[in-house]
Amino acid sequence: IANDLRLFMSYGTAFKAPSFNELYYPNFGVPTLEPEESATFEAGLRGEQRATQWSLAFFSTKVDELIGYDAAFNQLNIDKASIRGLEFELNRALGRYWHLDVDLSLLSPINESSGMNKHKLLTRRPKVSGRVHISYIEDTWSLGAILAHAGTRYDDAANTKKLKSY
Repeated sequence: IANDLRLFMSYGTAFKAPSFNELYYPNFGVPTLEPEESATFEAGLRGEQRATQWSLAFFSTKVDELIGYDAAFNQLNIDKASIRGLEFELNRALGRYWHLDVDLSLLSPINESSGMNKHKLLTRRPKVSGRVHISYIEDTWSLGAILAHAGTRYDDAANTKKLKSY
C-alpha cells in the first residue's frame, strides 16, 4: 500500500499425524485416532514507522478430525472445528538496548461437529490471550521478562466447567 504499510494474505493446508504417544502410550494412547487436516486463510496489515513495527491479522482455520481431549483427559477426534481470530503484534525498540514486544489474540474456537456440543467452544482454548515482553539486549547476552495472560476457557466439550483466567 505504501513504503511503511503492507497488505498481506496467505492460504495454507496442513496435515498432523497423531504422535506415537497419542496412539500407543499405556493408559493414554488411542490407536484409532485419525490425523488432523486443516486449511487456513489469513489477511492483514503490517506497518513500520521508525523503531516500531506492528501487524493486525484476521485468520480463519477449518480443521477436520482435530485431536482433542475430553473432561477426563482422554484423547479423541473432533470431526469438524473452526478457529477464527484477530491477532495484534507490536514490536518497539526503546533506545539502543531495550525492546518491547506486545501481542494480543482474540479467538473464536468452535466445535462444528454435529451433536450436542455443536457450536460450543473448543476445550482449553481461551478467547482472549496476550503477552508483554520487555528485554535488555547486549551484544553477547540479554535479560528479559514476560507477562502473559490467558482468559477463561472451558475444561469440557459441553462448556459447563469454566477454568479461570491466569
